[in-house]
Amino acid sequence: MSLLAAWQHRATPGDCVRLLHLSYPTVQRWFRRFRAALPREEEKLRGEVEVDEAFFGKRKHMNQVLVMGMRERSGKLRLRHIPDREEGTLERVLLQEVDTATRLHTDAWSGYLNVSWYGYAHEVCNHAQKDFSGTARIESEWSRMKRHMRKLYGRFHLPYLEELLREWEARANFPEVFTTPTAYLKVCLFRVR
Repeated sequence: MSLLAAWQHRATPGDCVRLLHLSYPTVQRWFRRFRAALPREEEKLRGEVEVDEAFFGKRKHMNQVLVMGMRERSGKLRLRHIPDREEGTLERVLLQEVDTATRLHTDAWSGYLNVSWYGYAHEVCNHAQKDFSGTARIESEWSRMKRHMRKLYGRFHLPYLEELLREWEARANFPEVFTTPTAYLKVCLFRVR
């Protein structure tokens, strides 16, 4: 239970090794198990939704990947690893994750220019002109997420990407799961909601 509580409160694996006298592989293994049991939000996002993409990793180390983030202004979050920033890729993910009766807020990237054809109301903020007003929440999410990954691992680890995206989503969509170990067990292991 101590390890679960430490993970819920974002303790690093190194801190858990020192405080709980466990080996690093044991801590990593349990963190992965905790993430695997997390619930997923099934409903599409709606209302006011901010959309953006971010690069994770370093190009010079050949481990840079692209993640698309969609965040309701009410707080719900979706994160998806995508292969590229092409219009077709972005539209496909939007149609899977966001209801078409939604107002999208994006940057001026050309991949978003035709989303209104699908029924989305679309507002654009131009980052080149220092206008971040429409996407401030999702931009803030990227900053917090990257800082947390650096704290957790020291650098970006591609093999853990999907797990970390799932954990970050769950922290936004199911905050009650991270309050106590008992809450985690009820929701994640026994699927009681």
